Amino acid sequence: MFYRFVITIVALFVLQVVEANDAELPVLRVLNWSEYIAVDESMDPESPIEDRAFCLSEFSKKFGCQIEYYEYEETIEAYSRIRKNAGFYDVVIASMGEINRMQKGGALDRLDKTKILNYRYVSLFYDSNKADEEVWNFAMPYLYGTTGIAYRSDLVANPVISWKQLFDPDELLRGKISVMNDSQVMFGIASVYKGKDPNSLKPSDYRKLTQEFRKLKEGGYLYDVSSNVEELSTCLLNGELAMAVMYSGDALAVSSVNPNIKYVVPEEGSEIYVDSLAVLDDSSQKELAYKFVNFMLDPEVNARNSIELLFPTMNLAALSVVERERPDLLSNADIYPLPDTLLSLKEFNAYSVVQEQYWNRFINED
Repeated sequence: MFYRFVITIVALFVLQVVEANDAELPVLRVLNWSEYIAVDESMDPESPIEDRAFCLSEFSKKFGCQIEYYEYEETIEAYSRIRKNAGFYDVVIASMGEINRMQKGGALDRLDKTKILNYRYVSLFYDSNKADEEVWNFAMPYLYGTTGIAYRSDLVANPVISWKQLFDPDELLRGKISVMNDSQVMFGIASVYKGKDPNSLKPSDYRKLTQEFRKLKEGGYLYDVSSNVEELSTCLLNGELAMAVMYSGDALAVSSVNPNIKYVVPEEGSEIYVDSLAVLDDSSQKELAYKFVNFMLDPEVNARNSIELLFPTMNLAALSVVERERPDLLSNADIYPLPDTLLSLKEFNAYSVVQEQYWNRFINED
């Protein structure tokens, strides 16, 4: 009994020491898209993502810190959360359109590239893209991808090749279509469908494009308006959805579970996005934030996230790792688009209060 008592006291003491040490560790707060970091699927899904995501757990151990990891689902949500929580986040991963808005709003730190040695693996891309030269001083690329249509080939009348099949759907699709709850993406797609430039829209254009979504809702075609990857994947798998607007990697991940689920970038064109890492200007952990950005650009780390998530990378050294580990991914045109497809793609960078007002009005209408 005495020994048991001693062991219990020692165990409690050790636990208190560990908790005290943890409390003293610096904390890095990271904001990223939902479902956008590789996790160990064999682990309990209820366990913290900081434990399940290899790059988060490995970084914490290597640099003696804690990571608090936060997720968002809509393009414009990232900047909104940063503005509402000044000084809270240290690193953000967001699309280049949002990075541009953050930079213009003074939210980002101008990167000291001498602290990001792994920059050399992406510098060829950055240095050649002069159109965005200024924004490249504030962000480093994580992964990129396309936006298209995921659909059940066994639940549609014909293979999907056009946005017309989404906006002017077959009767079979009543109650079986989902569009993203993302004004920037959805107005961009609608403008491509109507032959307009997605980055040069006027207020009157948003009013007209809203009608395309109203027709879907009033015709009873919409099952949901959602950007929740897990929810969309589940509904595609169980057949509640037959067609959904999705990001390429998310669509390909669910198609690997059910081969009847296909992904397509429609022939009219669509969105290409580069999601990048940036350090917040008001971060209280800038040195640690720089180490995290550099760590995420490490070829092995970047390649593993790319392979697991099925999103392509522009990290040249990481591409060599992908070629070594999964050469089939490099030859998959749904992941790494062919030149003809690339020419039809644009970044959707337009955002305005008017855009958001029209979208919210559509969402909230009965």
